[in-house]
Amino acid sequence: MNTISNLHKMANGDQIYASLECNGKTIFNVSQCNFNSLDDVMRYVMMHAGMFGGLGRVKVRNASQGWSTAVTVASPRRSLLAC
Repeated sequence: MNTISNLHKMANGDQIYASLECNGKTIFNVSQCNFNSLDDVMRYVMMHAGMFGGLGRVKVRNASQGWSTAVTVASPRRSLLAC
């Protein structure tokens, strides 16, 4: 478990909002309440981000517990549609 996960606790049932942005453009959004950890959120976002390639930022907000964080992510360029 990484340090970020230790700082930002979440429980199953917490309302989580997450988005992946690249160059100011939102590539993917999700709003769910079935995540158990920040690692779960990050895996879900990256798995569903499609052909995202390059450097981006995942913003996560836990509306139930009142915290938010942003994590910089990198993904290999997978298409000509990379941001």
